[in-house]
Amino acid sequence: RVAAALFLGHIGPAAEAAVPSLVEAVGDEDALVRARAELALLLIGHAEAASMPALVEALGDESAEVREMAALFLGTIRPATAAIVQSLIEALGDESVGVRVRAANALGRMRSAASAAVPVLIEALGDDSAEVRVSAARALGGMLSAASAAIPVLAVAAHDSDSQVSRAASE
Repeated sequence: RVAAALFLGHIGPAAEAAVPSLVEAVGDEDALVRARAELALLLIGHAEAASMPALVEALGDESAEVREMAALFLGTIRPATAAIVQSLIEALGDESVGVRVRAANALGRMRSAASAAVPVLIEALGDDSAEVRVSAARALGGMLSAASAAIPVLAVAAHDSDSQVSRAASE
């Protein structure tokens, strides 16, 4: 099943007919199958709201890899619904650094559609992980019109002890 999902992902958009099976595989009992099914959906370019419920559910998966892929994929679905934004906001509190990074990146790609995330992204500028702080700073910078409240906090983050964080906050 893992190999099949990878194969379908590598086929790309021509494997569109397999999307319903891949959406079903997002709920498979095997974490590796779930993660690879999400990756295949991403590679096929199936970024539609129809796959959203399974992906939102996958954000609560026991496997950090599955949660990361779900956050990454949710960031590609357009239009960005309030449910997607809210699920990614909640993912910013995940125990996994990778999930928090992917959630911040996804929210940043949504720009002003994710304006509800601004307060939580501001909080993420204080995360223990520099990688999360970088992603939060970039996300806020990408939605600056909606994130005017973040400007003072970004100014402080521009002086972060981690050079990548300070660079991202300054961009």
